Amino acid sequence: MQHRIADRLSDFDSGKIRQAFELADEIPNQIDLSIGFPEEDTPENVKQAGIAAIQQNHTKYLPTNGLGELREAIANKLRTENHIDSTAANVTVTPGLTTATQSMFGAWVNAAGLSGISVPGQPHPDGRPIGVQIVAPFGHDAVVLEIAQRLETRASWTDRWPPLALTV
Repeated sequence: MQHRIADRLSDFDSGKIRQAFELADEIPNQIDLSIGFPEEDTPENVKQAGIAAIQQNHTKYLPTNGLGELREAIANKLRTENHIDSTAANVTVTPGLTTATQSMFGAWVNAAGLSGISVPGQPHPDGRPIGVQIVAPFGHDAVVLEIAQRLETRASWTDRWPPLALTV
C-alpha cells in the first residue's frame, strides 16, 4: 500500500530545492539565514566563557524555552528600555534560528494533534543536511515513520560527524 500525505507531492522533485540553494550561492553579498552560521569569529571572551562552563560541568540540557534568569533579564530589558510589556513567560530563548523555527513548526503540529517528525534530508552542496519536517493527519504515525525511515535510508547521516569545534 502506497501512502502519500497529498497527491500533489507525487510529482515533487526534491532536486529543485538543491537547485534553489545552488542559485542562491551565486548571488553576491547574500545573507543566508537558513542555517545560522556566524559571519564573524567567536570573540575571545565568549570562547573563554565556554571553556570555563565546560570545566564547571555546565553541560546539561537547558529548559526548552531557555534559562529562567535569562528570560527574566530579557523581559526586564523589554519593559525598561523598549517599553514593551513582557514577562519571562512571554520570552523564549533558543540556541539559534533553526531551533526557534523547529519549535515554532513543531508547536502547531503538536497543538493540532497531528503526526509529525523532523529528519535530515538530502545534503546541501556544502554538506550540511537540509531538514525535512513530515506531517500527516492524526493517527497516521506509521506513515510518518515510514516516510522518515525511507528518507534516512536514502540519505544516511549515521556515518557523518561534524568536525570538533573546540579542543581543550
